[in-house]
Amino acid sequence: MKYSNKICILLTACVNPSGMSHTALQDPVVRAKQYRQALDFYIKETNLPIVFCENTMYDMSVDYKQYIDSGRLEFLTFDGNNYDKQRGKGYGEAVIMKYAVEHSNLIRNSKYIIKITGRLIVTDIKRISSSPLLCLNNLFRSNIKEKFISTYLFVARPQLLQKFVNKYQELIWEDSPTNDLIEHHWFRALTRDSDFNDTTYVPFFQIPKVAGVSGTTGERYSMDDRLIGNMVYSYGFARERNSRVVALLYLMTYYVLLFRGRLEVKLGMRKKSFF
Repeated sequence: MKYSNKICILLTACVNPSGMSHTALQDPVVRAKQYRQALDFYIKETNLPIVFCENTMYDMSVDYKQYIDSGRLEFLTFDGNNYDKQRGKGYGEAVIMKYAVEHSNLIRNSKYIIKITGRLIVTDIKRISSSPLLCLNNLFRSNIKEKFISTYLFVARPQLLQKFVNKYQELIWEDSPTNDLIEHHWFRALTRDSDFNDTTYVPFFQIPKVAGVSGTTGERYSMDDRLIGNMVYSYGFARERNSRVVALLYLMTYYVLLFRGRLEVKLGMRKKSFF
């Protein structure tokens, strides 16, 4: 079966970090098991084409032959983890994304990529992939913090992804005192770089439900990116882009959510920890 898609899933993977800095979860056996669980979930729970791209030459494609042969799954693995580990896993993530965009036929034939850190399971992936906002020509969606675009899950055009890695990959350095994480560079690109002016950033208005373990801390994802925080930081993002009307809309949404949340807590409809 041949696919020509509006959307495909990109799962980025590094089975053997081999001493990567700021990476608590180092065990290749544990990591491989988590990657398999996530891949199995997306195969079973969606009908979307999937690109699994891994950078330590770990090949498990034999276990997924039927999906590869059908054209639904592309399994890419390459030797892409031989760089200065002090650069951090964000640099490796950029290397993986660049390889995937340049070598995947599924990505080449897709309008949008839903990029997911490959060990994570986004249980409401169907809601994200069916968003009417995907009719926009150059959309970027993610969670956001202060001057920080979360990258464990985002939606972007393949061309945008390639433009970003080509321009910013070599600037990523996690041990830098100037906050040169990949997440900081995404924020700078989308707010200050004229090459990205045509990109429409829209936060997730409903926080994606993510199950999995953080590679950085080794802890379960706590989903600290709460909806009200998304609105606050999206307001700041829009201000940086000089989009005053959009900033006002985010600010209004923030106050509506704040009022609604306090009312629901007062009425006993929701736990106080919601925000």
